[in-house]
Amino acid sequence: MKNWAKMVSNEFNGLYEDDIINLFTDKDKHWSDWRTRETWKAALAKGISGTPTAIVNGIKLNKYPKSAGEWDSFFEKLFSASNKYERNSWNWSPA
Repeated sequence: MKNWAKMVSNEFNGLYEDDIINLFTDKDKHWSDWRTRETWKAALAKGISGTPTAIVNGIKLNKYPKSAGEWDSFFEKLFSASNKYERNSWNWSPA
């Protein structure tokens, strides 16, 4: 473990060997185990059981874009539909 911690410390400037080793002991000042468990439980409550998973505005997507360009197109369509909905349903007009 010490060799691995030293390798990680050398690779990532600012991470200390002792802090890396302590992540796996009761001396972990970041509460990593507790925070990981908390995050996992929150994800499960939202229906996330693995990666990758995409959620937009609280809605889990069964199929989702794979590239930056596809995401851009997805959000353009989403915002366009949102603006159309607001104008038609709420008599929205630009300021």
